Amino acid sequence: MPSSSNLGISSGTPFPVIEDVLPHIPRPPSNNPFRPTTCDPAAYPSDSIQHCLLTPPENTPNPPSWAPVNHEQFTSLCQCLLTNSCIENQDQVVILNVNHFGTWYRKSLEGNNGGETIWGISIIESLILLNYTFLYAHEFDAVQDIYHLFSTSAPAIIMSDEHIFECWEDKVHCVKSPQNPLGPPIWKILTFHFWPNAAHPLGHRWTLSPEDYAHHRAGEEIDANTYLPYTVEFSCNSQPVLPPAERERGRIWALAKRLSYLSPHRERAWPASFFPAAATHLSQLGVHFTIGAEDDSEWAREHDGVEVQPMSEFGGDGVLENVGLLDRPDFMREIARSVALLGVGRPAISPTPYQALCLGVPFINPIMDWDADFPDDRGSWETQHNGLKFLEPPFVYNVRKNDEAGFLDAIARAAEHPISR
Repeated sequence: MPSSSNLGISSGTPFPVIEDVLPHIPRPPSNNPFRPTTCDPAAYPSDSIQHCLLTPPENTPNPPSWAPVNHEQFTSLCQCLLTNSCIENQDQVVILNVNHFGTWYRKSLEGNNGGETIWGISIIESLILLNYTFLYAHEFDAVQDIYHLFSTSAPAIIMSDEHIFECWEDKVHCVKSPQNPLGPPIWKILTFHFWPNAAHPLGHRWTLSPEDYAHHRAGEEIDANTYLPYTVEFSCNSQPVLPPAERERGRIWALAKRLSYLSPHRERAWPASFFPAAATHLSQLGVHFTIGAEDDSEWAREHDGVEVQPMSEFGGDGVLENVGLLDRPDFMREIARSVALLGVGRPAISPTPYQALCLGVPFINPIMDWDADFPDDRGSWETQHNGLKFLEPPFVYNVRKNDEAGFLDAIARAAEHPISR
């Protein structure tokens, strides 16, 4: 099996084995029905098999980034079956039909910071560490053909929330049915879904999510998706933790990948006036703010009806500086140089606060909604990052939106009480 380092990512903490995470998915027999006579994918008649498993010629324009990985995975599995030398789990094939898996290899090298991509990379890394074979299938025909090839030795297919219901409706080319008796049964297909709602015809248990949403609402019994956690270790370990003396004095990194996140809307945590107020009232700490955001003014105006506020309303360059979108290595380096990470209301459930804590940078978590009768009941809070709302200072500072005194206090305390990893 290829190592994670060969695939451009570092080792991380694996998730539990498939039968522990997904007890409702029966464990397939250990004997793989695929009995190859050759490890050349060109020998297999299906066009989709060849497209998925063959490495494109060097002169192929825009070759898919996943093709060499698929070829390496298939060849490794085929050779171990031919020589009867498969290690534990290697003869079990997990089929991936999610764009975040199809582009994970390229994006892991480019440094994409999207939450779904980071979760997808972590799943891939865990499959590698647990020795599972994984193959990316770019369309339904490829899912079906790869499943035909490996049959009962494919314990699961992970499919995007965009595709699962389309697959469920396609009784000819995707899911098992009287018209398609060799297709994968619906109970073997799991949905890759970042959010707490069910996104599968069979409901929550077949919907994978990266957060333990059942525990975000303490004291409530709710139907919850299957929790498939992720690690940020691969990106965190790429950047050393800087001692406080080596960080930029008073620098607060505002978590906003789009300028519209700072503009007036119901999910904005802090008015623009809070930023120059912090720079003035906390001048003895040298407080200033930095963001790495794209200017989405036109999109926000057309789609959200939001006018992006000019930077001058936040105090100008001396108070709030926008360094633009960064790739992951530069992004991690800039977070590590900061004294705190400031949530601004969006994006929700981002991996970035986990990465910041791993780098010894505390997080200021906006409380966006709460029970007015029981304002200190954290179970009822809706925060930007509910996965962190139960943590205490000096690691996480939970502050109600539009609370200027709480805003200033959290920034001051975070700047004065640095943490380590």
